[in-house]
This record gives sequence, structure tokens and C-alpha cells, in this order.
Amino acid sequence: MPAVPEGPSAVPEGPSAVPERPSAVPGRSSAVPGPDPNRAPRTAAAGREAALNAETRLAKRLSEAGVHFEGRAYPVSPQPLVLDEAQAGRVTSAAEALHRVLDRVVDAYLASAEVRRHFPHYLPYSRLLTPPVRLRPAARICRFDGVTGRDGTYRIMETNTACPGGVIQNGITARLWRQECGPARGDGPGRSVPQELETNRYAFTEQLLRSHHEQFGRQAGFAVVVNLHGRFTNEVDWMLAQFREHGLRAERVEAAELKYRGGRLTWRGSAVDLAYHKLDQLDLVREESAAAQLRAAADGAVCCLNPLISQCVLEDKAVLALLGDERFADVLGLPHAERAVVERHVPWTRVVEQRETTGPDGATVALLDFAAEARTRLVLKPRHLTRGEGVLVGRWTDARTWQSLLGRAARTRDHVVQDYLPLSVRRVAASGATGGGDMMHGLDVYLFGGKAVGFQCRASYDPVTNIGRRGVLLPVEVRRSPGHA
Repeated sequence: MPAVPEGPSAVPEGPSAVPERPSAVPGRSSAVPGPDPNRAPRTAAAGREAALNAETRLAKRLSEAGVHFEGRAYPVSPQPLVLDEAQAGRVTSAAEALHRVLDRVVDAYLASAEVRRHFPHYLPYSRLLTPPVRLRPAARICRFDGVTGRDGTYRIMETNTACPGGVIQNGITARLWRQECGPARGDGPGRSVPQELETNRYAFTEQLLRSHHEQFGRQAGFAVVVNLHGRFTNEVDWMLAQFREHGLRAERVEAAELKYRGGRLTWRGSAVDLAYHKLDQLDLVREESAAAQLRAAADGAVCCLNPLISQCVLEDKAVLALLGDERFADVLGLPHAERAVVERHVPWTRVVEQRETTGPDGATVALLDFAAEARTRLVLKPRHLTRGEGVLVGRWTDARTWQSLLGRAARTRDHVVQDYLPLSVRRVAASGATGGGDMMHGLDVYLFGGKAVGFQCRASYDPVTNIGRRGVLLPVEVRRSPGHA
């Protein structure tokens, strides 16, 4: 296939390296001087001042670059989460392996009415969800949210296969952090392991263009980013700018403005080649105004990203319940290696309903009774909400409230219950972005086309980490393991 068009070639370089300190000052003795009682305090104070200056410069550059969180300053700590290369490799391998398993879910959804009933909210629209044959994996752009346990095992709590945030912004943030606050350039050659999300500023856009080429065998000419009612506009301006830098016409459009006639999806008379959805997936299938593009995507008349089955079914938190539920073992037909991936890296999850099932420890349990009694080891999550909305952690919820919400969830089938995975805790230095102290954090992995391209770490004082609720972003620095060049 022809190469994806090249964008502007280089990421701007950071500040030039600080010159090495001379080994001796001309005209002075090179002997080691005696201890200076004032030197340590001066050095510590200078270090604190340098760190504060670097943080101030970072905040200024983030603002100038347009990096924000819903109009507010984007809270980025100057202190990174450091992973060694081996640990990062284990996390990457787990994420990529589970990503491959998700395509088994796509196959099962298309083949099995039982699996389709597991996702009742999309039953009226199931005929629209068949992905283009050439677009596999189906989840072209996603972010797995997870946590590394005390035993070092990475476990994935949510899939985020609709339109995850941070696909461009976090790369910008990482580059600016490295230039202003990152490790000193004399910190050993080759110590830092590159992450594509940081080193290739067009990683997201190039994945979309490759997807279009895979589906149609030609380059896209007109790309749109689709909104509903003006919601979820963060990063859209960057997406449009990058499309244009690659030679495409690009526009942000409302779903209602798209028309489908004669096998062509159009906007104001112009044929659309590629449509990236930045919207709520339930609104997408329920809104009459979005019907034209849904039909166009189902007919394969436009490259719709992510494919609708990824935005709806694979995004649903019940997809993890499907993977571990004994009722679906035969229809999924996972080979031994993929079953092992699920058992090792996916926490016990079930849709809340009145039934018997296998509990986390392998015994048969009455699900609602078990969920009530095991409150302190479980978390209750709405199937479709994002950003931690509506999530309740059992150990921090009183028994009466928990029982009431379980009953309501069983009637609506709108929630899953999941084994609670305690987040990692680390001491974060006070900064302009956070008051510092002990904060809880997870570790998220971005995957483009099934390949891990970068990490994200959100830290918070709350057990549900959210940048918008007392949260802060910790840049993730991957270092080469000892013994590697």
C-alpha cells in the first residue's frame, strides 16, 4: 500500500544541553576543597528553585500550546512515574494480547444472538454494527485503563474503545515535559525508551489514514470529525490541523449536517471519505439526526472510526463480563493461550442481574447475594458512563446505599460489578498542579491499530482517578533496564 503522506518532519527540539562542568578551573588548585557548611543548603535551595522554574515554564508552554482540560489548566506534575523497560514490556504485552481477544468478541457478536442479548442497549441497532471486513482489528484507537498489582501483574479494568481522550494531547504534554522537566541530558546515554505517542506527533492521524487506505485502497481526500450537540470537542482542533497538514480537507461537523444519498455520505454537497466520531456512543445510535451516517457506515460507504461495533459493544463495560462469564465460554471459543490472558489480566466482572454464576474464587454464587455480602471487595460501575461518573467503590460505600443501588442495577441491567483492584499509591511532590502527598494512581495504555504506542498515569486523592476531580497527570518515563545500552 502507498505510504501515508508525510507531515511536517520534525518535532521541535528542546532546550540545548547544559555544558558539562569543567574538571578544573584555570589558575586554581585542582585539589578537593574542604567541606563548606553553607554549600549543601545552597545546593538544595538552588535545586528547589530550578525545579520550580522548570514547572513554571512547563505550565506556560502547555497553556501556549492549547493544552487544557475543558477550558481549565491541564494539571501536570513535574514528577514522573518511572517504569523500567522490562516492566513496561510486560504491561505492553498484556494490553496487546487482550486487544487481540477483543476481535473474538466481534466475531461472537456477529454470530451469536445470545452474545447480542448481552448488550441489550444496542439490540435495535445490531444490524448496523457489522465492521468492514478489511478493518481488523476493529478497535483501531483505544486506551486500556488498568493497574499493576503488588505481584507485578497488569490488570485491565476498562477498554475505552469509543473515542478515548488524550490521543494527541498527551503526546504534546510528554514532549513539553521532557524539554522542561525531564531527565538531564547527562543522565546516561540512551537511558530513556521512546514512546511513539511522544516521538511521532502524527501517530493518531496516521493510524486513521492507514485505516481508510486498508478499507478502500486509496488515500482519503476529505475527513470530518463528528460531534453531537457540540459536546466532546477537546482535541478536535488538533485533529483537523493534522489532517490538513497531511493534505486533506478537514471539518468539524454536527451529525445532523451529514446526508446519505446514492451510496455517498456528504457534508454540504462534498463527499466524505473518513469520519472520526467524537461523541457519546448511546447518543449516536439513539439520535435520529445521526441516522444518515450510521447507514453509510453500515453500508461501507465511508471509513467510520472507530467502527461502530468498537464504539458501542467493545466500549461497553460488560465486554469484560462477557470474557469471563462461563455462559459464553463455548460461543467465544477462546484457545488456551487467550483464556489465560483473560484469567490473568481481566478482573472478575459480571452484569448485575438476578442469577447464579461463578464467583471470583471459582465457587457458584447467587450473584446479588454475593455482591451484597462481598461489598468491600467490589466496585459498581455504570456500563456506559465515562470519567468515573457513577462509580461506587464498595469499601467506601455504606451497606444500605450499596444494597439499594444493587437492586436498582439488577432491574435495569445498566451496571457491572467488578473485583476492586486497589490502585498503586505513591508520594507525589507538591507543585502548582497538586498539593502533593500520597496519591493513588493507575496505568493506562494507548493502542493504535493493536499496537501499544504510549502510557498515561493519572493520580488522585480519590479511589476513582479523574483529572477533573482532584486529579493530576504524572508523565510516564520508561528507562532502559540495567545492562542495556
